[in-house]
Amino acid sequence: MANTILVGAQWGDEGKGKIIDVLTEQAEIVVRTQGGNNAGHTVYVGPTKYVLHLIPSGILRKDKVCIVGNGVVLDPIGLVAEIDGLEKLGVAVTPANFLVSETAHVVFPWHRELDGAREIRKGNNKIGTTKRGIGPTYGDKAARVGMRVIDLIHPTRFPQRLKERLEENNEVLKALGAQPLEYDKLLADYTKAADRLRPFVANTVTYLHAATRRHANILFEGAQGTFLDIDHGTYPYVTSSNTTSGGACTGSGVPPNRMDRVVGVMKAYTTRVGEGPLPTENVKCMLGFHNTSSGGCVCPAGLENANGKCVPACPVLSITRGDSTDRGTSGSVVTASLTSSSSNFEIVAVPTNGTVAIQPKMRSTGPAVNL
Repeated sequence: MANTILVGAQWGDEGKGKIIDVLTEQAEIVVRTQGGNNAGHTVYVGPTKYVLHLIPSGILRKDKVCIVGNGVVLDPIGLVAEIDGLEKLGVAVTPANFLVSETAHVVFPWHRELDGAREIRKGNNKIGTTKRGIGPTYGDKAARVGMRVIDLIHPTRFPQRLKERLEENNEVLKALGAQPLEYDKLLADYTKAADRLRPFVANTVTYLHAATRRHANILFEGAQGTFLDIDHGTYPYVTSSNTTSGGACTGSGVPPNRMDRVVGVMKAYTTRVGEGPLPTENVKCMLGFHNTSSGGCVCPAGLENANGKCVPACPVLSITRGDSTDRGTSGSVVTASLTSSSSNFEIVAVPTNGTVAIQPKMRSTGPAVNL
């Protein structure tokens, strides 16, 4: 199989889990490289349902090593619950088949609180996050104030770092009208999770480099989709990490020259994860295309009824020369106007040769349409 990066080619929910499961059969190692427990896969093996948020679905196959890479933001309490859930279903999760990067950043309760509070403040312009603290955690990473797994499992450094970060974030929470968090409870919960996860923590970058040198087949498992990429997606309605193929390299520590192929997964129709623009979810378009009341298609502004279907309304040019009115006739133009009720077009030039140029209003540059 060689080293393969798998990405979603749309806005997420393309059915990547099915393809990942097929490719995992040929892989020795499966790596999750970005995102957090805001993503994942639901896998059925016979009648048994497995819900995975952080652990790659390769954990369900024998003789596979699954890795949570350095580009992931990790909720340790959620990960412990995921491990416990798999073990209850008879799936072995041990340091022999599951590793966590020591440099992955950690999600804390204040990240979730901030996530929710910011969504409320945005109102109708909300991003549509899962409110699991993913964005604020990546924000702390970029601001160089985040805590990593290597801090979490350090018995003396973690309590002090936790206290410092909690003091600052409690002030932010209070300013946003949220309740401050208790240090003692946080310390107890996260210390317990750290003790459970400590055996799984490793330098996954050196592990993966050693695997590439022995030509192991590695599958880099993507989350979300291309148009949710923080740099290349429909910003700001995106996730907080790089969901495209480059994110697999930075999120694992494996360089591009070690990658052999990129596989994109898409479906025959389009949906999107979260909020943001999508034509099939536009209320006006929906009413225009599907409302058949009053004996036919009722079209919103900018569309007109053409044999029962709503189509973009075409502008009608009225060009007046003296006391006559023509449509697009060359000559000495006195006036030119759009007589259509459509507001989607505008006149951009009335040259002296009589050619009237119009273009769609939504396009600020590019060639005009000459009539």
